[in-house]
Amino acid sequence: KDQSFIKVNCAALPETLLESELFGHEKGAFTGAIARKQGRFQLAHNSSIFLDEVAEMAPTTQAKILRILQEHKFERVGGNQTIEVDVRVIAATNKDLAELVQKGKFREDLFYRIQVIEITLPALRERREDILLLVEHILARHNAEEKMAGLPEKLREMLYHHNWPGNVRELTNTIQRYLATDFVTSPGLGQSESEKSEPSTAGLHDAVESLERKMIEQALQQTQWHRGATARLLKIPRRSLQRKIQKYDLGPSG
Repeated sequence: KDQSFIKVNCAALPETLLESELFGHEKGAFTGAIARKQGRFQLAHNSSIFLDEVAEMAPTTQAKILRILQEHKFERVGGNQTIEVDVRVIAATNKDLAELVQKGKFREDLFYRIQVIEITLPALRERREDILLLVEHILARHNAEEKMAGLPEKLREMLYHHNWPGNVRELTNTIQRYLATDFVTSPGLGQSESEKSEPSTAGLHDAVESLERKMIEQALQQTQWHRGATARLLKIPRRSLQRKIQKYDLGPSG
């Protein structure tokens, strides 16, 4: 974990260039190969390599990746010297690999080789409790935390109930647009000019308390009212959580 982290976007390069990028090439292996080049796998020896959009790899490249995973060996493009590496492989895709295996578009043996520890990130619409937390995080990244307290309740509801087909990228772009224009627009999500210009009647203190209550209630629901887990999720002491539950009169009955 303390060594290099080598990243490769498998969708960004055509097959021939991707193989050269992953495995390196010898001088004269193809037009433009004026010198020997080390590949990303060799650079990641004793380290980690991240293969993004792994589903986009061509079948021949998939076979070579499979060999590295099984034998820890490969050859550079245009070379015959076998190179051994010890590499941790992390792969990501936005496609259903099991479905691609059924369609013959992804090697079944490679699928089972890379599926050691699987982490599935649900679509944003399937974890709505994260939306306002992500908004807060995005605003903090732009040093605009004060905007969170001033978000009108109607706008919060719009953000919460939107389906977000573009997931976190769409949410990020929407908030950046809001910061630039004080106006929220996105396909299926809008704020009228009257709503935009309508001043909030709630003071800053009331707005912060309203957000805090909603965040605590959502976290409690997410953890099925397990207070220890809720405190860890919110990153606050358990005693502080208990005081806030009493302050806002929160309970499983709502």
